[in-house]
Amino acid sequence: MAVSHREFRWYPRHSIAAAISLGVDMARMFPERPRAGAPTSERRVYDYLERTLDERFVVFHSLAWHGRANKADGEVDFLIAHPDLGMLVLEVKGGGIAYDPVRGQWTSQNKEGRVNEVNDPWNQALDARGAVRDQLWADPRWPHRKSTMGWAVVLTDTEVGPEGFGYRERPEVTFGKRDLARLGPRVVASLTYWAGIDGLVPPRLNGIDALIKIFGTAKQYRVSLSDILKEDEGRIIELTEQQFEVLDGLARHRRMAIAGCAGSGKTILAVQKAFKLAADGYRVLLVCFNAPLAGHWHDTLNLPPRVTVRHFHGLCGDLARSAGLKRPAGLEDRAYVDWLPDALLEAATVLDPQFDAIVVDEGQDFAREWLDTLELLLANGVADPFYVFFDDNQRLHGDRPLPAWLGEPYQLTRNVRNTNQIGRVVDGFYQGPAVRLSGVEGRPVDFVTYADGSSDVVVIAEVKRALERLRNAGADLSDVVVLGPRRAGAVWRQREFGQCRLYSADAPDGNVYYDTIYAFKGQDSGIVVLVELEQAADTNEPLDALLYVGASRAKALLVVVAPESIARQLQLHEVEPVQA
Repeated sequence: MAVSHREFRWYPRHSIAAAISLGVDMARMFPERPRAGAPTSERRVYDYLERTLDERFVVFHSLAWHGRANKADGEVDFLIAHPDLGMLVLEVKGGGIAYDPVRGQWTSQNKEGRVNEVNDPWNQALDARGAVRDQLWADPRWPHRKSTMGWAVVLTDTEVGPEGFGYRERPEVTFGKRDLARLGPRVVASLTYWAGIDGLVPPRLNGIDALIKIFGTAKQYRVSLSDILKEDEGRIIELTEQQFEVLDGLARHRRMAIAGCAGSGKTILAVQKAFKLAADGYRVLLVCFNAPLAGHWHDTLNLPPRVTVRHFHGLCGDLARSAGLKRPAGLEDRAYVDWLPDALLEAATVLDPQFDAIVVDEGQDFAREWLDTLELLLANGVADPFYVFFDDNQRLHGDRPLPAWLGEPYQLTRNVRNTNQIGRVVDGFYQGPAVRLSGVEGRPVDFVTYADGSSDVVVIAEVKRALERLRNAGADLSDVVVLGPRRAGAVWRQREFGQCRLYSADAPDGNVYYDTIYAFKGQDSGIVVLVELEQAADTNEPLDALLYVGASRAKALLVVVAPESIARQLQLHEVEPVQA
């Protein structure tokens, strides 16, 4: 059955054997389609070569070559090879071609009539032939000392008479627009011409195989994932630094609440404000709700002497002991935690003022009366600075009223931590004022899924696959953090995942950090891997809260290893509260 060229385009171009079995004679083309950005003239020649040469020909389009001995670099439009006929370098020129013998200048005229000076096409073909020969003969994969290689020029829009353009531009090496439809036979005639001049030394089949290895094999130059992500992170850091301009506005207000979604830069601004206050001579309390976040500040920040960092309940216990208050007998742990804010209130009435300024992060987790109690620790009361940074996601935290003395909250309206790809997921769980994304598009969220109800063995295997994929892609493992709902899960118990070993603050022997989602609040990492999300039912937090907090920890790449139902919820942005 004969198949026309137009019909054949419905088949994959790389299916050469299939094409031949259907009776299609076609050249093997490398690459499978014209290179991106190729001129129309080259695209036309590509098409005609593919149509009019049979399957024993191989054609390479757009080969770059590097000049030697102070010669400029260049590019070969086409290299054509046949095992028995030799090789031919083809230079392509579109537009009308003319030569001015007085000026010794070649010009090309496009369809709009614009005339441009061009290099001598035949000299270009000759130089390209020399460059390809030098490169080929020097390659150890080339099996012959040399082979016949000619050159020719195709003028796709120019009429060429039987005599060509001149002695050098003779018809055997010059094809015009009328030759395009019969370009295959013209190539064969040119190869025959060159074999008569140089003597025929064919490349043979092993030469064709070598050409494909040298010029036709796909080359992949891997860029490590860490390098790719660093660019995104760098741009997000620049955006975060722009947020510091907000601090100039805060300088005019001694008391203020600052609201925003996860990723809006609240924690960075809180720390920066505390440092600026300390530089101005204030004794500053920087307080948060989450104990691991306070520990992270202690470990990573170069804290000025005037800045005291505490998590709220730890502060309550410290000041209660300083005031001589003892833990009431018989209090269980939960009841003791509930007693601590009352102890702080009592201690504040006994102790001398401790601070001149207070900065609160994670204000959404503070009861209103706790903030009133903290104010009692200030030396000058209402005259001293007091700032509260909080997440105003009503979906999770409701519409908690803040003390009236803080005034109307200042709203942060831009996500400056996450790439757009991650920010869209975070925004899907956010219920509050409209948020602008960072503008850094980044990489898509990576989903590694398994069937709902899968065993721990399956979950561990998928987590291992995700971590190995990151490592093989060149991710810096120090940028990877694995987060789950609880530490008691199978992933932490396993810890060993090929060449990745999980570690934590309490068990530092490893190379990939692991923590619970809520313990990692206020922190972030370049790459975050969320695991065991189906265990949300075993925590006190709803699944959508875990997804909101967990996803927003990732700055540049988010990997979700999850049951299909949870992954589908994230993929489709169906972010109504989900019962795990």
